[in-house]
Amino acid sequence: TGGPGGPAPWRPGGPRTDPLTAPCSQGPLIDPPDALVMSTAPITRPRPVPLPRTWGIRPVDVVALLVANGVFIVLMWIRHGGPDGIAGPGGLFTAGGQLMALLGTYLALIGIVLVGRSPWLDQAFGPDRLTRAHRWLGFATLWLIGGHVALTLTGWAIGDGQSLLTELVDLVTGYPYVLWGVAGFLLFLLVGISSMAAARRRASY
Repeated sequence: TGGPGGPAPWRPGGPRTDPLTAPCSQGPLIDPPDALVMSTAPITRPRPVPLPRTWGIRPVDVVALLVANGVFIVLMWIRHGGPDGIAGPGGLFTAGGQLMALLGTYLALIGIVLVGRSPWLDQAFGPDRLTRAHRWLGFATLWLIGGHVALTLTGWAIGDGQSLLTELVDLVTGYPYVLWGVAGFLLFLLVGISSMAAARRRASY
């Protein structure tokens, strides 16, 4: 049976009552739209993200610049009288040691620039290629600096008529900053050895 205010019960022969349009004893479950509280927070629009700058530098341009600068270094050595000291085997070894020192230092500087994360270098080569180039330049620098030590020591020993060990002791004890140079070379050699693949496989980290 229907309650007070509810839909009338259906009797045989009587009209059916539509439950959707029949009055209901319960009030509305939601408030009318006028009762909704509107938010007063300002509407923020997304800001456009600036695109990275495009550099018109190609890898071949960078390589050509580095090679040209290396040739310029050798020409400056010739211009300032580098070949003038070539007199006999001792002078030849010493001149070769000078050239190896210049080029080895130049390659070390290039290696530092390559891992400096310059945006135009990253765009031209990519970080992976720059890291590989830095690694091989490090090995080349180590060979050149090592060649500088060996050739210079041999040239001076021939010129002074002494053994290599005696000449090394004289250079370390008799010339300023040579001892610091030897210490720096040993540290550089340690870094090069630890960077080899065989050494990294044996390391625990």
